[in-house]
Amino acid sequence: MMEIKKFGRVLALGAVLGSLAGCDNLLDVSDPSAFTDSDLDQALKAVAVGVEGELHANVDNIIIGNAILSDVWQHTGTWSGYDDMDHGRTEWERNSNSGSGLLRVRFSADDANARYDRLAAEGASIPSDLRSQVAVTAGWADLIMAGSQCEQPQGQATAAITDLQLFAQARDKLAAALSTASGDFALWAQAGMARAELMLGNYGAATAAAGAVLAAAPAGWEKLALYQTGTLTSSIVSLDTWGFNHAAGMRAKWWPFVDDTELKMRDPLTDELDSRVPIRHEAGVLGVDGTTEFFSQWKYQGFDDDVPITHLDEMRLIQAEALMETGDPAGALAMLNSLRNTAGLLDAPDIMFANPAAPTRNEVFDVLLNERFAELFMEGHRLQDLHRFGLTAGFMAGTGPGRVGFIAGVGDFAGTESVRPTKFPMSITEALNNPNIEESASARCLPLSS
Repeated sequence: MMEIKKFGRVLALGAVLGSLAGCDNLLDVSDPSAFTDSDLDQALKAVAVGVEGELHANVDNIIIGNAILSDVWQHTGTWSGYDDMDHGRTEWERNSNSGSGLLRVRFSADDANARYDRLAAEGASIPSDLRSQVAVTAGWADLIMAGSQCEQPQGQATAAITDLQLFAQARDKLAAALSTASGDFALWAQAGMARAELMLGNYGAATAAAGAVLAAAPAGWEKLALYQTGTLTSSIVSLDTWGFNHAAGMRAKWWPFVDDTELKMRDPLTDELDSRVPIRHEAGVLGVDGTTEFFSQWKYQGFDDDVPITHLDEMRLIQAEALMETGDPAGALAMLNSLRNTAGLLDAPDIMFANPAAPTRNEVFDVLLNERFAELFMEGHRLQDLHRFGLTAGFMAGTGPGRVGFIAGVGDFAGTESVRPTKFPMSITEALNNPNIEESASARCLPLSS
């Protein structure tokens, strides 16, 4: 943990400055605020740390946007960007969660690799772990974008590719990185491959990659986006959390499940308190809008609370879903119940299954969605889950098992409560500056629920 926090402080200083400050003679420049190429050539680790730091700096904002466009959060403030996402207004000209920051991660990785290539050609020795750090981070930038945006350029100044193509590109980048990565970077690469393969429907490959992580990782392994008070702080906390700003909170559909005394949500399947979904609420405490009851996520409470990018429980969920989709729903249910038991909850109740000894795929599916919501709470997954299973309309309208409470005021995109975007489109900024992207709304993706 000490090493993680030390690394976090380097990231929190922004790109390379923290690492450079500890290197002899690197600050002897004519303008102390400007670091030249020659300075960076002497700080190879700082270059790699800066690439990963750029990724960490974008994770919180992606989570916020994904929560508001899905059924996790609603707008409780005065910001038009939040209000647009809340109501499904995400036309590409006004996209509030464009992934532009993650494109910068990709471009920073390209720049780092070019620097390393140049220095290697000049005879410098480039540590392989720095190459691995940059490569794995670039793959994860594509992976996170694919879970949020419906399209992005394939590379710098290239044409757009779909989210599924982006998942495949992320997998291929991570596989290439894995060939030389070791230690934590190898685990991170393998975990990303498992997620990508699942999203592509390659269940055998997803199971194998997830299993490799579970077999090699130490107990409790997780990869975190690191934040630090006073430097790189989490926007989830500063903008949308109890004790700070109250600009967005839990959607009204979840309010009946919240236990104000215990500061937790009750599991919809068994009505037990679920420690995986901490939510804070007190009667009369309102959002910034002055009218909406504020139910705050309580998973992250301080500026320096780190945010999971991936972890072992995600790998178990991936394996459970693969079992469910490949003809073994009973095996999937056993894995899901194991996760529930670890969290202190009972098994999914028998009443959910016509024959508890032989559950069907569709019966187990409701348990899977419940567990993905709880295990991955406030980690940015829900938008992609609703999108890939075609559930956005039903979950936003509150129809069907577990989809409680119609959400007033949500879903007015295209004039109905049931039709709204299921993912974010590309930013107009990319189209304006990329000659290979057509600057036309008709040529840009905007997947809608129906």
